[in-house]
Amino acid sequence: MQRTAKITASVGLLVVVSGALALGFGNCTDRPKRLYRHVFLGDDSVSENLKFKPYIAGNGRLPDGTVFDFQTLMSSDCVKVTAKTFNEGSIPQAEGELQRLAITASQVIETGVKTNREGKVVGKRVVLVFDAPQKKGLVAWTLNNGRLITIESVSLSHALEYEKRLTYPGAAPIR
Repeated sequence: MQRTAKITASVGLLVVVSGALALGFGNCTDRPKRLYRHVFLGDDSVSENLKFKPYIAGNGRLPDGTVFDFQTLMSSDCVKVTAKTFNEGSIPQAEGELQRLAITASQVIETGVKTNREGKVVGKRVVLVFDAPQKKGLVAWTLNNGRLITIESVSLSHALEYEKRLTYPGAAPIR
């Protein structure tokens, strides 16, 4: 009798956990694959059929007067990616902010230049990792109009993948 109660309780718990996981995945069709790759294989790569859907967007002004726009997207494996455009006012100010980001990062993965579709250099680019206050990857670059673009996510692979897909006037995706 006691053994039957334990089995029933275990099956009930399994049903509740399975239901909660299924509800938690919602529209995140690739989440189970990502969890498996991330948890069991230690792999942060993205799947080739990854999709990004707009989640929320807006704009604002920082205390120093810098105007910015942002868009947060949700990937098909439930990883949020946020892209921001800051109007720094001038190329030196944008480059100064890019340098500040690089100095405060826990790790600088890459530094280089951003090019447009014709291969012309349009700004400077960095790929960074921050460990605090929350671990995140960040791709940032300046444009020759005084703007600073950032893409951040808890997954650097997702930030880089979104950068590849991002299009804006005069820019070329990273290949």
